[in-house]
Amino acid sequence: MENQKTNNKESKEDSDILVSTPEQDELISLLTKRFPSVPDININHLQEDIELIIESKNIKSTCRLLKDSSELNFNYLECISLVDYEEKLEAVYHLTSFKLKQSLVIKTSISVENPEIDSVIDIWRAADWFEREAHDLFGVTFLGHPNLEPLLLFEGFEGYPGRKNFPINDYKEW
Repeated sequence: MENQKTNNKESKEDSDILVSTPEQDELISLLTKRFPSVPDININHLQEDIELIIESKNIKSTCRLLKDSSELNFNYLECISLVDYEEKLEAVYHLTSFKLKQSLVIKTSISVENPEIDSVIDIWRAADWFEREAHDLFGVTFLGHPNLEPLLLFEGFEGYPGRKNFPINDYKEW
């Protein structure tokens, strides 16, 4: 009997993971209408966020449309984070629309050889520290940012400690 309950529970959880909410369906419909050329709009079922994967050259225009659109109104930038996959960097923008009560994640790849992307500081002032932190730790240049002075590191610091190839000399594996 115990086994049967566990199996039913697992089946229910599995089915819950695959089902989107009506609000998410509505948002995906709006995003598909606004961004017909974006091939990759999906739901991250672990975090229950909708993900929009775009080319880095489109970050500024996409963010501007998401914020300024009266239908979408993603007026809150929660954070910008970077991920080092060694062969590429990925910028991840977490946005919230209080009007829709929805979150959205924008992901875009950045070249490791030429880590540049347009700044979104003129769209959301909150991008200031996020972009400066990413510049300090990963070496990404945010084009159009008015002040990429070091935020966490001292002037003249060598290297980018957020990258996987940064040497950590005092760390010893046990």
